[in-house]
Amino acid sequence: VTRVFASAAQIYLNVVASEFGSELELPKVCISVTESLVALEAIVDLQVLSTLIWPLCITGCMATGWQRNEMKKIFLSMKNVPVLQLGSMDRCRKIIEECWRLRQDDCNAHPGWIEAMDSLSLKILLV
Repeated sequence: VTRVFASAAQIYLNVVASEFGSELELPKVCISVTESLVALEAIVDLQVLSTLIWPLCITGCMATGWQRNEMKKIFLSMKNVPVLQLGSMDRCRKIIEECWRLRQDDCNAHPGWIEAMDSLSLKILLV
């Protein structure tokens, strides 16, 4: 769990501190997303995994290519966890999917979690 949060924090810091137009192309972001995915996939207890909303959201929003497929697998593995009925994980998934949609609609744009939440008119604390 510590590795999951550490990797997500790295993603967050690399994106926020980025001076480049496309933080998605920063190798540091890609590496941190991969590290986060490896750490997430190592968690076998789905109840624990379902509590990691913030790192899942940060990681998922910055995932590209094959990393998106890994995120989809993680969400599929949690679909029957009762805790998900609370809605936080579903909102997290919607934010990630909106981020991917925004990126697909405008190849020159590089939206992150903030733009996705704005697009969905969501003002939530990812905990």
